[in-house]
Amino acid sequence: MMEHALTGEQDLRGMDLGRLMPHGESFRMVDVLVQCDEGRVVVETVVRPDNPFCRSGILAPTALLEVMAQACAVRMGFLYSSAKPGVIAAVKSMDVFAEVKAGDLLRTEMLVGAEAFGMMSCTGRIESDGRTVAEAELKLMV
Repeated sequence: MMEHALTGEQDLRGMDLGRLMPHGESFRMVDVLVQCDEGRVVVETVVRPDNPFCRSGILAPTALLEVMAQACAVRMGFLYSSAKPGVIAAVKSMDVFAEVKAGDLLRTEMLVGAEAFGMMSCTGRIESDGRTVAEAELKLMV
């Protein structure tokens, strides 16, 4: 059951994501909730040089999966008022098209295909500076 009324993009940008997701600030890879509803979430983040997945200013490609998973965590926290931990249970496919560097602004869109029995299947796309940097299909256990 949805606890929050869905709001416009401008209203969501000021939300405190710390209460929507279980990740501590040092591991949080999502800065701003842009849009959210039952089937879709859009978030933004600026890659910090102190990101645990960032080496010599380059973000590891595996970190892009974590960004996608954290976007889904924000969605769960927003829709259901629960900041529950979850894990990436499976990655069906992942394509990385471009390198991501510290300072890059990432816009992540996740589409939820199905949710049942603590599992969520979703597809995601991360863009930066108008280009797609990664796409993936994954399953999350929440």
